[in-house]
Amino acid sequence: MFKKLWPRLTWLWPFVFILGVWFVLFKPFFAKGLLPMPADIIAGLYYPWLDYKWGYSVGVPVKNPLISDIPSLLYPWRSFAIDELKAGRWPLWNPYYFDGMPLLANFQSAVFSYVNLFFLFFSKPIAWALGVMTSPLLTLIFVFLFLRHKNLSRISSLLG
Repeated sequence: MFKKLWPRLTWLWPFVFILGVWFVLFKPFFAKGLLPMPADIIAGLYYPWLDYKWGYSVGVPVKNPLISDIPSLLYPWRSFAIDELKAGRWPLWNPYYFDGMPLLANFQSAVFSYVNLFFLFFSKPIAWALGVMTSPLLTLIFVFLFLRHKNLSRISSLLG
């Protein structure tokens, strides 16, 4: 029976491989429940947490301070935009940032992103994690399909 079924399932192995790569990339989320957000950077770069050493000799080691935009800007903007949408209001303006700033016109708040659908069904941290994890998965799948459409082999398409 398996010999008859195997030729029909050979198209499936690249997708299983892609899913395996994706699972390995986001193993900390699945295994430990960690969110894909560099929130520890807040303790390493900002006062009052900067003064406390957290058990390290020189404080929390910060490897890449450029990613501090995620916990300090992107997540709060997306969270506020989702709250406004759930309240039935268009998130046109963010009154909490200095004297206010456009929120809907700011592409970094991502009001119209497809991953915002997760915020309807899950808590904010889990929805954020699912949104972050969905984008690479879809990218891997659709690049593979695009390269297969260009008549490349399965191995070449996977490596692409």
